[in-house]
Amino acid sequence: MASDVQNLSTPSTNILPNATPVCTLFPNEPHNCDVIINIKRAMSSISLVGCVFMIFVIWLFRKYTVFAQRLILYLSIGALMDCIAYIMGDMHPPGPMCEFQAFWMTYFDWVVLMWVCAITFNLGMIATRMMKTDKYEW
Repeated sequence: MASDVQNLSTPSTNILPNATPVCTLFPNEPHNCDVIINIKRAMSSISLVGCVFMIFVIWLFRKYTVFAQRLILYLSIGALMDCIAYIMGDMHPPGPMCEFQAFWMTYFDWVVLMWVCAITFNLGMIATRMMKTDKYEW
């Protein structure tokens, strides 16, 4: 009976400001979460190098004057920021850093998706309707 009263007085949630993060995907083997995080960081690093290369090439050859190349430049900048979010990503305990990371990753995932949609729309208008899309730019 005393243990029941003691269990009621302790919070049932694991959300504590100074708590260490728990691997919920592999509770019996938390090392697997570290492996997944390291693979994610490695792939993001490769993508980051690719984004920097694309931005550099567009800037070097002054291709940012062409509308389609500007779309690719904007996509590359969004993907670069997304890569930074995934590189800094780790299992953080709930708090400001966790919320910042969640916002950053969600925002730039949507940015990349929207730029891909814009490029797809641009290609669709050019290929199917034979329309110049330069006039749709601000």
